[in-house]
Amino acid sequence: MTAGEVTVDLSGKAIANIEGILITTEAAPDPELGTTVQLKAADVLNYTDADDTLYVLGQSGDKVQLLDPANWVDGNLVATGIQATGSFTNADGQTFNIYQTKSGGILNVDADVEVFV
Repeated sequence: MTAGEVTVDLSGKAIANIEGILITTEAAPDPELGTTVQLKAADVLNYTDADDTLYVLGQSGDKVQLLDPANWVDGNLVATGIQATGSFTNADGQTFNIYQTKSGGILNVDADVEVFV
């Protein structure tokens, strides 16, 4: 971790019925400065409503750490770590990478945000 980075463990918290997490706090994107949010696959199901879809918005320097890799669908078995199963661009031009839990949850992560295990 470099100076100015923050890690926030959101796994297993008493959070319910949310659609998204905004992790950006910097005025301008900086790959050397950001926030890391830690999540488990079960959090996607527990934190969302019936559609089981959670969005993470951020910018360059922000990260999402998937704490339990065995509970995520790996979109590329050749590459190291858990890879996205797809991506999409919404009507506003925002691109998201799609991460799926083995229990049916969907985590849509802003393409500017790094995801790792």
